[in-house]
Amino acid sequence: MVSKTVQVVNAEGMHMRPAGIIAKAAKAHPDSEVIMKVNGAEIKAKAVMQIMAAGIKKGTDVEVFFL
Repeated sequence: MVSKTVQVVNAEGMHMRPAGIIAKAAKAHPDSEVIMKVNGAEIKAKAVMQIMAAGIKKGTDVEVFFL
């Protein structure tokens, strides 16, 4: 397992376009699982709606796990 913590710097937070880019990149690797941990919640990075539902704002720290 590899993990990295990143901070959202986009002024609009994690809206549909960046969420779609993340999900597309994660789906390009079907043999791996990518999990985002935000505010104590675990989100599947391959699911655009889960990323959107998390309501990630500018300045939020996101921990990304590659399994």
